[in-house]
Amino acid sequence: MFCLLTEPSRSLKYYGKLTERLLWVIDISKKSCLYLVTLSPYPMPGGLTGRINGLIKQLVRHNIAVKIISPFFYGKISSIKDLKYVPMKVRNYGLAPIVQTVGANKLFTMFPLSVYCFSTLLRDLLKEVSYGETIVVQFMDTISFLPAVFAKLTLHAVIIGDDLCFRYKQYRFPFNFLVKIYKSLVVKCSDIVTTSFRVDYVIMKRMRKEKKTLFIANGVEIKSREEIEYEKRIGKGISILHHLPKLSMAFSELKRVSAFRAVLLFMEPNLLNPVSAFGRKFFPMEAHTKGEKPFAFGYLRTALRLAGFAVEKYSASFFLAFPIARLLKVVKMKLPLWIVKVFSLFENVMERLPIVRRLNSHIVVLARVCFP
Repeated sequence: MFCLLTEPSRSLKYYGKLTERLLWVIDISKKSCLYLVTLSPYPMPGGLTGRINGLIKQLVRHNIAVKIISPFFYGKISSIKDLKYVPMKVRNYGLAPIVQTVGANKLFTMFPLSVYCFSTLLRDLLKEVSYGETIVVQFMDTISFLPAVFAKLTLHAVIIGDDLCFRYKQYRFPFNFLVKIYKSLVVKCSDIVTTSFRVDYVIMKRMRKEKKTLFIANGVEIKSREEIEYEKRIGKGISILHHLPKLSMAFSELKRVSAFRAVLLFMEPNLLNPVSAFGRKFFPMEAHTKGEKPFAFGYLRTALRLAGFAVEKYSASFFLAFPIARLLKVVKMKLPLWIVKVFSLFENVMERLPIVRRLNSHIVVLARVCFP
């Protein structure tokens, strides 16, 4: 998926400043349009459809129309009422079997779908976008990289690449070589790369050296946007908080965007676990952020209470299982099933011992927002 921002009356001349918000470089006081181009089976039910609909709702509320171009839907959404009719319209056309067929054969359908979506996008842009305006394209997966590059070559678009396009399984030769070439091509073609730290160390190092890199979630930064309405009632995060340089600011922002009595669930690494410490030192699995540090057992509970959260449950789990699982993944080794069962029984006893349970590898926190 990639999003393309256009505005009929002015260029996006503020884009070069990293401090500007990616979705708010346009003048929201005037009617603007965001082109959302996706090769996924939107708007059929699924996680990606849910995230796209959430983005559309926020934009429509701020007077920004959304024009969707996909293999199964083409149209403009200017109000919440328009959004409600989109899934119904697609289902009435009986496209569900086609969507499933395309989803099962992505490699064979990637190129024709890319050509179709880009030709439709190009036709619309030539009609609506005046000469000299800057076009910003954000691509979120490997499939949409092709039309994004076309937009860069033909329309001189600025490309924002997301780290989702770097997430690959381990391939053997010659596919591993082709994947490395593809990653290098994406980094070279992208003007800015957005990431949430889930990329391998070599690519991360190159991104930091050669490209402007934004460490933000899903390419959209929401900090200090008080006018955006949020109703977040359930929040969850796995190994996120220990990456943040200022935990108090993160808690303050999280509290602002959360509804009253919202429930928050966090799972963070425990600094006191000796097996995890050994693995982080000698068997790192991914790129680490500057200043990153796991929490001591009681630190996170104190920080949440000081920020105004009520800590309802606080514990730690997995003394040996999780660290050893990471180690086995690094060395690419599998254990027999009977050893796993014996180890599981041992683990259930170990992690409940009074002293050892404070040394378990992962801290699990269930907190609640006390007041708005």
